[in-house]
Amino acid sequence: LPENISKTEADNLQQLFIEQEAKRQQNPEIWLERLAASHRRYGDARYLSRLPELHRTIIQTRLRQTAKLLWHTPNARVLLVDPAP
Repeated sequence: LPENISKTEADNLQQLFIEQEAKRQQNPEIWLERLAASHRRYGDARYLSRLPELHRTIIQTRLRQTAKLLWHTPNARVLLVDPAP
């Protein structure tokens, strides 16, 4: 699976993220959750300042790296199903 992620798919996922993030930014509860998470993690609001650039991290190579972690070859299993009589 990881090697099957094309540049087009990565671009489409990036665009989907941009659209969904635009909707999330309209929600004050999400902003508050993000501010609290940033404060817990960093002690300041730096995560909020990084949000406008976050979509640039959704690229083909990073998606492939993540997919390799999720679909690690030694973890693969095959399901065999006998046809119904």
